[in-house]
Amino acid sequence: MTVARPITTVLCDLDGTLIDSQRDIALAFQYALHHVVADALPDEAAIAQHIGKPLEHMARELGYPLSPAQLTTFLETYRSRYAAFCVHHTRPYPGVTATLHALSELIAAAGLEHPQQLRPIHFSQRSSTNDTLTFAKLYPSLRPGELIEGTEDPRFRDAWAMARTDSFQPVG
Repeated sequence: MTVARPITTVLCDLDGTLIDSQRDIALAFQYALHHVVADALPDEAAIAQHIGKPLEHMARELGYPLSPAQLTTFLETYRSRYAAFCVHHTRPYPGVTATLHALSELIAAAGLEHPQQLRPIHFSQRSSTNDTLTFAKLYPSLRPGELIEGTEDPRFRDAWAMARTDSFQPVG
């Protein structure tokens, strides 16, 4: 039996890894652009190639260099249109809802209330056919300043000895 729990976390997907909002972004972009230019509008596929860039850059790269006044109107129109209609075509990618539900169940099964409470002790890795080790045992934490002061942990000591301040190329 599952018990309904109140929503305590809202995920903001700013890079399109959880939800597909491409069509709603393109439609809001076209709508806003139509309010500031009378030219033909770019199609959704052309807009999609620029999603993720600042709106001003998208417009310019699509052939619409906007004056400061046009840009202000464009941005205000885009933001209000997207806010009002951003969920018409936006959907989670396949498997995302099930994955987030499973994460919620794992958090509850661990006796936790939030993913931020997860620690290395909550994760294990099989070390042999019969044994598992927690991440806390596999990956012990460094104490503050330990790298600078010097550490005896060979995982960090050896890498630190090869580190350079002027390059990513290792010493030696």
